[in-house]
Amino acid sequence: MQQEIKKYYPDKQEEFITELFHGRFAFALEKASNDQLIAIAFLKDLMVAYPDILETALEQIANGLVADVTLHKRSTERKTGGDLGLMIVRPQIIRDQKYLIKHGDYRRGILCQAKMKSKDKKWGQFTRQQKKQLPSRMSYLCLLLYSYKDLERRELNNYQWYVCKNDETLDQVAEYLKRDEFPRLLSSESIIAKIGFGMIGTDDDAILDEIVAPKKNTALIIRLFWPNGPWSGPDGGIYIGTSIRIYTAQENDEQYYRQQNEMQY
Repeated sequence: MQQEIKKYYPDKQEEFITELFHGRFAFALEKASNDQLIAIAFLKDLMVAYPDILETALEQIANGLVADVTLHKRSTERKTGGDLGLMIVRPQIIRDQKYLIKHGDYRRGILCQAKMKSKDKKWGQFTRQQKKQLPSRMSYLCLLLYSYKDLERRELNNYQWYVCKNDETLDQVAEYLKRDEFPRLLSSESIIAKIGFGMIGTDDDAILDEIVAPKKNTALIIRLFWPNGPWSGPDGGIYIGTSIRIYTAQENDEQYYRQQNEMQY
């Protein structure tokens, strides 16, 4: 995407860059899905979460999982204080006595306020409306920072993100922008991972639907899903035979002597 901007789209602003990013990101996720990388990654997560369940059962669950990303464009005046919502929607698997069952989807997101560094090397400041709305949203707010390396504004830097803290004030964050000094900045990869692991953002449905990703505001939504349904089975569940093994007396003796030899070394 940076190469495209350098060759064809110099000095573009936030909205255009976001749309271009969405297109490149969607293409990458489609390729990863077709190569089954999403399903393989999910299988690894399941194996870590349920080490006692047969791998064949977990494979049935992960099989066919894909990912995509959609960009909901703004159609009304912003009323959230943010420029962009970033939300991840992923499967939620729960364990019953005999089955693993898909229990809806887990949603988590963060509200982003985009700032573009100007030609005079200054960040944009918060508007009066943003100063009114954002202080109550610090626990799930971040800054998305766009900047160029060169004066011709052809070489776009990697995105940088500043995740606000619940105990910070908006005035403190405004001071970071003014001084161009931030306590810590994260990459896009880190932001997506932290949302996915539930380390930042919010999973409050009302906040997600009304502030982070309302239908009429700009939002980038990453989904992990099964296009044809997750799996077949009673009530959408997979029977979870366990991988517990019963050792013979000979195997127990061999294991004992092996442990004794290891202790001697």
